[in-house]
Amino acid sequence: MELNCTGKRLSQVPNAKRSDFFKNVFVKTYRECDSAPFVFDLLIKSCLELKRIDGSLEIVRMLRSKGISPSISTCNTLIREVSRGKGSFAGYGVFKEVFGLESCELEGKMRRGFRVTPNVHSFNESVVGFYKDGEVQMVEEIWSEMGRFGCVANGFSFGVLMAFFFFCEGGRLSEAEKLWEEMRVKGIVLDIVAYNTIIGGFCKVGEVEKAEDLFREMGLSGIESTCVTFEHLSKGYCRIGGVDSAILVYKNMCRRDFRLEALTMEMLIGGLC
Repeated sequence: MELNCTGKRLSQVPNAKRSDFFKNVFVKTYRECDSAPFVFDLLIKSCLELKRIDGSLEIVRMLRSKGISPSISTCNTLIREVSRGKGSFAGYGVFKEVFGLESCELEGKMRRGFRVTPNVHSFNESVVGFYKDGEVQMVEEIWSEMGRFGCVANGFSFGVLMAFFFFCEGGRLSEAEKLWEEMRVKGIVLDIVAYNTIIGGFCKVGEVEKAEDLFREMGLSGIESTCVTFEHLSKGYCRIGGVDSAILVYKNMCRRDFRLEALTMEMLIGGLC
């Protein structure tokens, strides 16, 4: 039998009112029934899976008013989904709200009474949102804020910022290269995602020789190439008119049972015509 702490069967609650029922009864009976905090995390994530972003935000705000904090992973998921559904600035607004941040003028200090503080993944979610929306200033602002909170950027953080420098209007090649070297100096693992990011960036700006050097370095490091790696190289050679080299890349792909995307294949065929 499905009973809540009030003794009322959930089946007796009309479907239209179940959302309010969960939000009110769960919060009111949290301490009385000695509930586990993850119950609220599950409830919030369930709302997000159902694309009920406003409902998720309402639950978080209700919890905060009762001195209950969702887990850091739930907060990060909320930031990501709000950024996707409502835009990067809305996502960043939720970032500041769930972590109890004051306005930027107050130097981003935490308000008292909040049990969770942002971690590197929290900042990554915001950076990705602004990167996708092409918000140059905000990407760099979030990056600088990360250090103020004592969060150490990881490989993903560097990859997003590096991609941003490569693919933003005009390209900022020197800054992307500095980031790559900084990753080496700091001992951050250079995985296939990192290599694909910088190889793709060099190919986009026509620096295919540098991309090839990194491709060889990657192989010597024991990192297996992916279809994305070859896509970048194929497009890079096609952009600079190196059709013969692009064909060699294509043959190498075929030996590994990879297939070019339709657009890349069109570029290759166009170069042969």
